Amino acid sequence: MGINQRILYISDTGRRFTRDGVFAKQEAMMPGKVYALLVGINDYLGGVPSLQGCVNDVESFHDFLKSRVRKQDLAVEVLNNQQATRDGVLKAFKDHLIKNAQAGDTAVFHYCGHGAQSKSASEFSAYFPDGLDEGLVCHDSRTAGKYDLADKELAVLLNELAARDPHIAVILDCCHSGSGTRDIDEFNHLVSRFTGGLEQTRPLESYRDGFYARLLSGQKKPQKQLLIPSSRHILLAACEPAQTAKEDPQKHQGVFTSTLTEVLNESKGDISYANLFMRSRTRVRKRAFAQDPQFETFRGFNAYDGFLGIGAGEVAKVFPVYQKKGEWVVDCGAIHGLPTEPEKHSTLTIFKEGDTAKALGSAVTAQVGADESTITLDFEGDQAAYQAQITSLPVPPMLIYGEGDIAPLKAALNPSHGVDFVEQPQGTRYAVVAEGGQYRIKNREEDSEIWTVPVAEKDAPKRVFDVLAHILRWERSLALENHSTNLPQDKIEFSFAEVDPDNKVHPRAGSDLTLDWVKVDGDWQDLRYTLTAGNKSESELYFTMLYFSERFGISTWKKNIKVPAGETVILWGGGPYENDSDEEGWMFLPDELNRSVDHFKLLASEKPVETALLEQEELSATRAAGRRQKKALAGNDWLTKTIRTTIVRRLDKVGREATVVKGSSAKFTIEGHDFLEAGISITPAQNATRSLAGGSVYDLLNAQLGKVPGAAATRSTDGAAGMLGEEVLEISDIPDPDGKLNEKLWDKPLRIKVDMDLKEGEVMVPVTFDGEHILFAGDTDGSSYIDIDYIPDSSIPDNRRSLGKALKLYFFKTYLKQEDINDLCWVEYKEDGSIERHETEVASKVAAAKNILLCVHGIIGDTTPIATGLRLAKGEDG
Repeated sequence: MGINQRILYISDTGRRFTRDGVFAKQEAMMPGKVYALLVGINDYLGGVPSLQGCVNDVESFHDFLKSRVRKQDLAVEVLNNQQATRDGVLKAFKDHLIKNAQAGDTAVFHYCGHGAQSKSASEFSAYFPDGLDEGLVCHDSRTAGKYDLADKELAVLLNELAARDPHIAVILDCCHSGSGTRDIDEFNHLVSRFTGGLEQTRPLESYRDGFYARLLSGQKKPQKQLLIPSSRHILLAACEPAQTAKEDPQKHQGVFTSTLTEVLNESKGDISYANLFMRSRTRVRKRAFAQDPQFETFRGFNAYDGFLGIGAGEVAKVFPVYQKKGEWVVDCGAIHGLPTEPEKHSTLTIFKEGDTAKALGSAVTAQVGADESTITLDFEGDQAAYQAQITSLPVPPMLIYGEGDIAPLKAALNPSHGVDFVEQPQGTRYAVVAEGGQYRIKNREEDSEIWTVPVAEKDAPKRVFDVLAHILRWERSLALENHSTNLPQDKIEFSFAEVDPDNKVHPRAGSDLTLDWVKVDGDWQDLRYTLTAGNKSESELYFTMLYFSERFGISTWKKNIKVPAGETVILWGGGPYENDSDEEGWMFLPDELNRSVDHFKLLASEKPVETALLEQEELSATRAAGRRQKKALAGNDWLTKTIRTTIVRRLDKVGREATVVKGSSAKFTIEGHDFLEAGISITPAQNATRSLAGGSVYDLLNAQLGKVPGAAATRSTDGAAGMLGEEVLEISDIPDPDGKLNEKLWDKPLRIKVDMDLKEGEVMVPVTFDGEHILFAGDTDGSSYIDIDYIPDSSIPDNRRSLGKALKLYFFKTYLKQEDINDLCWVEYKEDGSIERHETEVASKVAAAKNILLCVHGIIGDTTPIATGLRLAKGEDG
């Protein structure tokens, strides 16, 4: 819920800070009393759908408060169900919070229930063009003469509370706003905490005892415009504005509040808001697919304060602040986690240089660059230089899959690291595995080891986080975008072309490209390429090109090339093919690799950019594209465009003779074929279908195929449970000039023999993915032979220069040879809405039944949610 306008101010003083880049623990402040108003509503009047977990959420949070705050320091008022009428909530907020909480105290408002959007008073339309209130639905909000507790009313209440200067936290486990669409979480049997809004326009007089009406008609000094009060507080919300908050009907708790209290109890409340945000967001995303908790700070509330003032806070790195061409600049930007979206601003506390004992004031970001940002001070700066600490919330952390005993790493983790550990590999690109006395940092997608650190080493956690910081910086820099740019995206062109041995240039469309590395006359032929950029805008621009290597190095290959309007320039390559001494424009694969990925990023800016902070060395000497390292960027108005190239070693080709190719876990024999010719490559399964935009099809396939009854739980080299083999066999450049390939394959299939380690009773099933469906890829005997008689048209582009078809074969292991993998049960419905399945007495129950409904799931699924949902089904007669 959007509680306040984003007016930011800070005057936090008397804090202790460190000068290094690691967060330091700060002692918990000595709080006064904690005043809490807890509202939980399961049951509503006026036809609002009931919920099941809100009262439980309130009880859970109340239990946490009682465990962490001394009895004499805790004052809690709880309103459940019929107690939580609109009038009841307003009265309790005023009498319990506003009248009691004062400086040194903590006031917390926790609401669990439905959220809704409704038509707001027309007087607000000039300031809120969508014409909507975002409100908390009280027990009687849908009865005659009653309304939701609107965001604009809560702003007034918080402003009155803030006048007494307590520490204020607002926790809302409800929807910010809703869409009428069905989302993925509904298939996971999670229920949305969103209900329909009121259709009639709300009168201005109905908001908080006529507060806004009095502003416009005040006798002494009427206002000409409506100003929404703004107060210093933090908002902990269950989801982002376009999402819905979920509750688990089986556990009878909200996903957000249950996760929040879980993290708080684990930390015993000794945690900052920033750390709580990182850990809660990570866990909620594991439980609900489309729900991302949102924490927002207002009027300079420090996100690194301890939770409710009862936990220890944290303090972070200090950045230089100085004047540059008449503007105040801070040496931090998007690569440090500052958001670049126009509606998101970061707040900073400003100190005198060399003296962090007392804050001078605050600043807010005006324009975020790559590594430096312009800021606006809230005081008249007169010093040559200051220093600043970021006090707004960090961006969400990069998730790292942790396996083995990584407890020392978790204990050393803090928000400054920008990462968080999760217990499941899904959705992660990197892993830290503790085994053999080493912390092994791995790239899960490449199934490769990046770095190792001995566990017994004195500073082992610091070394691990240093490497992860290097990777995180690379990832953030690669994802760098300026969401606030006014430069025309469609007028800036960045393109890649292959150059053949005859110097013929072959332009490639798109930004995610696959390049085959092939043998010519028995020798591997290095790839020749060019990169060009075009300025089709109406003004002169400067182009800078960055290279991101696979080993996490970043360098500038071209810097501040002035390009007039309407001109195109060659940024890289383009020299004569015979000039072997020219290192520009060559790509190759080291002998030990079958695949390599490189990224090229174009930065277009109105003015020359500085090259310093973005540069970083590689973590090893392995390189794929030739060029020495340099430095990189910052800027004013700028935008970026990225090209990703994947070099794949073509191990052999399909032809009239049989071909054998070996991977790390299987050997493939492709029998000779009369008419089919194609290239053959082997790639790691986990990266075979990742696009430039991210997202792993491997994880999707594993998750879905894992639901098949009898699926074999294999393990990959990083310990992640999986059903798929570790490699993908790619058959590419399959010609089909007349469109009759599949007709011919039906009469003459392509036969492949697969030598793969299978356990007793285990079978191998080849599958492919066309962008929408998981498809069986040919006939198989379940152990070794596959006959390919059909190649589907994939909606996932092959990204090669060839226009031929391509097929990626995944190998799924299952125990489908086993018998009796299905059970026939009868269902007993419990009073709490849950079910219990019984395998005994099925025949007698069937014989005694008047009506029988048989539920059968598909190849992927389970009948439990089907049976659970049937209890809610009703006919026209009720």
